[in-house]
Amino acid sequence: MEEEKIKRSLKRTWIPFFSRFGSLTEIQKQVIPKILADKNLVIISPAATGKTEAVIAPIVENLLARKKTDFSILYVSPTRALVNDLYRRLQYPFQYLNLKIDKKTGDKPQINEKNLPFILLTTPESFDSLLSRKTQIFLSLAYLILDEIHLLDNTPRGDQLRILLSRLRRINPNIKYYALSATIDDKNIGERYFSDHEVCEVPLRREIEEILIPEKKKPTDVIPLLYQIFLERNLNKILFFFNARSTAEMFVPILKKGLNTDKVWVHHASLTKQKREEVEKLMEKEKQGILCATTTLELGIDIGDIDCVCLYRPPFNVSSLLQRIGRGNRRNDKIFAIGIYKDNWERLLFEIFFECAKAGRLYERYYNPSLAVIPQQIFSYLYQRRRIGTTFNALKNIFDNIYDEALIKKVLSFLLENDYLKTKDKGIYFLSEKVENFVN
Repeated sequence: MEEEKIKRSLKRTWIPFFSRFGSLTEIQKQVIPKILADKNLVIISPAATGKTEAVIAPIVENLLARKKTDFSILYVSPTRALVNDLYRRLQYPFQYLNLKIDKKTGDKPQINEKNLPFILLTTPESFDSLLSRKTQIFLSLAYLILDEIHLLDNTPRGDQLRILLSRLRRINPNIKYYALSATIDDKNIGERYFSDHEVCEVPLRREIEEILIPEKKKPTDVIPLLYQIFLERNLNKILFFFNARSTAEMFVPILKKGLNTDKVWVHHASLTKQKREEVEKLMEKEKQGILCATTTLELGIDIGDIDCVCLYRPPFNVSSLLQRIGRGNRRNDKIFAIGIYKDNWERLLFEIFFECAKAGRLYERYYNPSLAVIPQQIFSYLYQRRRIGTTFNALKNIFDNIYDEALIKKVLSFLLENDYLKTKDKGIYFLSEKVENFVN
């Protein structure tokens, strides 16, 4: 569909969502017509290509065309930080449309059941809590969006999410589903979360330029070469990634002294939410600055345009490298990154990771569901049905072919023997008093 035609099809949502941008991105051109046609999608596109707007704008357009303004959209993000950042970014378009937006996380656990939002932003854990405690609110839900799905898939939280969606489908079978990711090697990932979907993909097309420099004996050894590169290339805003919080903290005074600047900050999960948000705003607003971060900033939190991403030691895998370097040079066709290695093995890892990133080869792990999710979801589902209980067949069905029947029976037997569950009336399962009291 041509851009002008897409614009006409978004007669209510074009201005609040897209008017501040020069033109639509390639992924937006692909996705918007399909969502207007109410198709389930897996959407794969690099960071900063407008995936969020590509999904939410046509969904809202569809709902407003149907005059549906009750609780209709659930947006699930992997972390509270992403939820908070998205909440801030979406304030304007939803205020413009006079539609209520809200969030539910561990930091903000309460929502008003009598005044539900049009769109709710949440994490998998808060989604689980809502589904167990306020099941009836999902009867009006029309769309569910899974953000950064590659960060959850093939982890216990991803398996938890799969089962939550299975439970949700038994309450409301009429929901449309969308999964968003910057990096997915397995194009069939959507089949684990919802069926009958299409894949829309725009591969990474930006050229990647990297420089690898050695740390010969101590961290300060790299400072003169970094200073020279920053000066020659006129790099003003630099994002450093470290694999450990302690290393990120250690490098702040080293960079301040070596580069003769006070504008060096640190960002990691152990900082308070207020401190992290202060640092994010500083990095976004300042014309010059260096931010030392851990995995917390691999995600799409907005810190403005970054001239260069420095990786201190190789990241954990190719996907992580792509997430990190993708934070830089968002307004350019070329990504510039610096890798700092300690020995020949780390240099080789960098060379392999960058080569794979350029070729689009991620080599993700073989999918292996987590067994720890079984008892957790049994407890959650039985709390949802705490007044009426449930049968073995119903329990088996919520796991939706993720785990085999024999394994589920074995876990159930263990939970019964150890007084986590009880049975009544010919095999109806309930939580035991001690578990229900703990959950309450």
